[in-house]
Amino acid sequence: MKWIKEKADYIYFITLLICCYKFTYHLYSYLDISLVDEHAYLWEGVTHKMDIEYAPIYALWYYFLSFFTKNNIDLMFLNFSVLTILFTLTTFLCLRKLRINPALSFYLSFLMLICQFNLSMAPKVVILMNLLQLLILALSARIRNVELRNIFIAFFLFIAYYIRAEYKIGFFLFFIYILINYAYNFYKGRKLQNPVAFVILVVALIMISLFVGFPFKNQSGKEFLAFGSSFALNYVKWHHLPDNPWTSWFYLVREAFGNVTSPMQAMIANPELFFMHVFSNLRNYSWIFLHHITQVFIPWQFLTQSVFSAILFVLLIAGSVLFYFKNYRLNFRISSMKEKIKRFSFPLFICLILIIPNMISIMIITTRYHYISLELPVFTVLIALCASVVTVSKNDEIIHPSKLIFALYISFIVILLTPFPSQNKLLAAAFKDRINVKIAEKINALPLNGKKINSLNCDLIIFTKYPAENTHYVLKSIGFNNVVKETPFNDYLKEHHFNFIGVDDDILNSRGYKNDPQWQHFITDYNSYGFVKMQPDSNYYYLVSKELLK
Repeated sequence: MKWIKEKADYIYFITLLICCYKFTYHLYSYLDISLVDEHAYLWEGVTHKMDIEYAPIYALWYYFLSFFTKNNIDLMFLNFSVLTILFTLTTFLCLRKLRINPALSFYLSFLMLICQFNLSMAPKVVILMNLLQLLILALSARIRNVELRNIFIAFFLFIAYYIRAEYKIGFFLFFIYILINYAYNFYKGRKLQNPVAFVILVVALIMISLFVGFPFKNQSGKEFLAFGSSFALNYVKWHHLPDNPWTSWFYLVREAFGNVTSPMQAMIANPELFFMHVFSNLRNYSWIFLHHITQVFIPWQFLTQSVFSAILFVLLIAGSVLFYFKNYRLNFRISSMKEKIKRFSFPLFICLILIIPNMISIMIITTRYHYISLELPVFTVLIALCASVVTVSKNDEIIHPSKLIFALYISFIVILLTPFPSQNKLLAAAFKDRINVKIAEKINALPLNGKKINSLNCDLIIFTKYPAENTHYVLKSIGFNNVVKETPFNDYLKEHHFNFIGVDDDILNSRGYKNDPQWQHFITDYNSYGFVKMQPDSNYYYLVSKELLK
């Protein structure tokens, strides 16, 4: 009987591998370059910078992948494919480690693969964070040595900061839990099982802090950028302003809160506006939850993708209902539910530890989709645990062959249901036009001589054949993503040695440029500065220093 159970797991895992291969097949021919922070992480990795505020572990991951390709476009697409696949497979392994039955583990893992929060999600750093969350949740099922389990979880929660900074809150809460647990055991006169392991943990965390950076130091640049641009989006809506919130956020935040550099300072400076922003985020989150998160776990969109996919989806649901009706029954007996909840109490506690930092970030900073994506591992585990609490197997001692037959049935349907990228209407928006790839190709066609490029407002330069070290995006000044500047343009130009300037609506309508007479003079008399105009696109042209021309 054990053989059948193992074979079902193997069938599900191999099926997920096939689905992943199909879902990402020739992805590089369909996906566009992502410029939503993603290229900054990539650049940090390939140039070995790995700033503490910019997900150094994610940059290290890009550095590792860079051994497989030297083309930055291919590198980004390789990363998207690998993380998409790993997220799916790790979800299955985590759920099985938590003793969720194989069929439900498989179905939830498949949903993680095809949902809109996986493949096309950018910045993709959130998927790496999701992998770490799944690892932490899987560790929560380890009960042989409680102290050792807690130490491993604390270590990975600490490491999580170097991927997503808000998870230092989770580490802080869990470390307090460990200390309280030690104090309680000491009070009860119990002997600690692994005191040496705790000392090693503390030493390891200190060493990581010294070499990489201390997590609890005020790292306000990236956090302030995220808060400021999101607040500006709300602020522009409230006051019906003509400003572009993404390019003018720095000035709008200063207008609302004064000269602040963190969300905490903003709250103190103007509590009314700050909490208006928080309430707006909560309202937006409610809408996103109802319209997008629920669709992850109830993917009705298959009914509209095609007639074939609709038939397959109906067969999938009908077969699953019949299988569960035959093999399981609902059980709402209080005593039974209490017993199961007690068994799952620690994983549920870890779910709480993981979701608190993200909920705080959503409220204070933004409800953008990549923040919402960070909740998927917790939601998936909670759904699986809830299903386990209220259901009971009709044949606990016997593994029926029907479970193996059902594994083959559902696997066959799911493989057919998984779309190739070329057929994927569920992610059509992510595959539309490939505008950034086309722009990078146009830049490659420019008659440049191969000297190093210092680019202003043209992040795509790092995806071209030309060497470019100090692109404006990678400079770690406030507003690095949004052409924000506070100095007169002539001084700004000399300070950063820009020799390749992208001119589009964002930079033309940004307050820092629109109100700068030196910039206005530059874009009309660029020849006197040693620049020439090149126009690969009617809405986007380049001012290129003559020293870069052949």
